[in-house]
Amino acid sequence: ILILTFPLGMRWFDEQRFSLRRSLGQVGAILRISAPSSVSIAIYAVVYLLLLRWVLTDLGDEVTAGLGIGFQVFEGLAFPCYLGIAIAGSSLVGRELGARNRTGVLEVVGSVRFLSRVLGVLFTLAFWFLAPICVHAFTDDPGVAEQTIVYVRALGFSQYWVAVEAANEKVLLGSGQTRSILWISPVGNVLRVPLGWFLALGPPALGATGVWWAINLTTCLKAFLFWQRVQSGRWLEAAWRE
Repeated sequence: ILILTFPLGMRWFDEQRFSLRRSLGQVGAILRISAPSSVSIAIYAVVYLLLLRWVLTDLGDEVTAGLGIGFQVFEGLAFPCYLGIAIAGSSLVGRELGARNRTGVLEVVGSVRFLSRVLGVLFTLAFWFLAPICVHAFTDDPGVAEQTIVYVRALGFSQYWVAVEAANEKVLLGSGQTRSILWISPVGNVLRVPLGWFLALGPPALGATGVWWAINLTTCLKAFLFWQRVQSGRWLEAAWRE
């Protein structure tokens, strides 16, 4: 705030007289656009709590420890990269829409999709080949190391789709057309609980690998639905009318 205020000369208040009605309208628009994304993130967190409580605790401490390392270290590095590109694309989509530059919007969408896919492929390779090399920097327990490698290599198969999901979701966010986020992400995430239980503890009896592939499959589902939503162009028509 200090940098924006002094070197860059940002004004804290605009020159127009304060209008409660105008301010409330802006607050309403912010809440309308942000609420679906906020709810989606909250449900994502709850889903992992339920997976831990109802499924993973029955599979042993080594599995949960492996999840912790894989999620925090490997995915903790990959996802911020996807998110950074996606947020940049979201900002540029909003800018081009504000400029009424339809061609510019489509160019941004194409560019952010391309960069995200490339990054997804790179992290897929990194997850698969670097997991056995890097895991011993975070644990000396051979059982935990083995479960971490299983988790990271399994989740490596969905990194491309995680990148696709992030890019297309943020395109919708940048355009203000976020209603579909409210059902695509929560439905895909909630499905992880029964599907993970079935694959891990049900008849397939795949153990922890079943949970990881439940995550992979639902990630692919979400990525496809977001891609399809953006590909249809209906979001752009709705944003253009606004």
